[in-house]
Amino acid sequence: MNKFQRDAIYNLQINVLEADKNIYQIALNHLARREHTRFTLRKKLMQKGFLHQSVETVLDILIQQGFLNEQRFCEAFIQKRIRQGYGPIRISAECHEYGIKNDIILSQLPQDEEFWLAAIQKVLQKKFRPSHQPKEQLRQIRYLQYRGFKLDQIKIITKNLSSFIKKT
Repeated sequence: MNKFQRDAIYNLQINVLEADKNIYQIALNHLARREHTRFTLRKKLMQKGFLHQSVETVLDILIQQGFLNEQRFCEAFIQKRIRQGYGPIRISAECHEYGIKNDIILSQLPQDEEFWLAAIQKVLQKKFRPSHQPKEQLRQIRYLQYRGFKLDQIKIITKNLSSFIKKT
């Protein structure tokens, strides 16, 4: 960024801050509590009745200053949902609901198949007891699909569980 661009951004910040100090301060207060995406912060500010153009200008400034960062939000959100036992399909869909672009989601989601297989096993161990009955196994498969795991991953784990149960 050259001096002219920096000066232009600074002048823009001064003009916006003089006209809409309130928007900027409210946005900072929201960001101080937790990470937000541009989409969610815009929605909150628009609900307070601020003008769209003023909100967009403030959001641009916050991004320039590094206070608003979708990649940082996405990383924290994905890690939280993984800890809660959700799979890649559901996590990706929820990220899209927050207005996060697909390339950011793919860069933050673990791509390792073994990682997701281990996550499925962890969810199964936490939620269910081993069962020989096909009806119970179907219930487990539906639950894992609801949690956002891919069917081929679920089949690998349930096949391994079935062969393990048959051996014992």
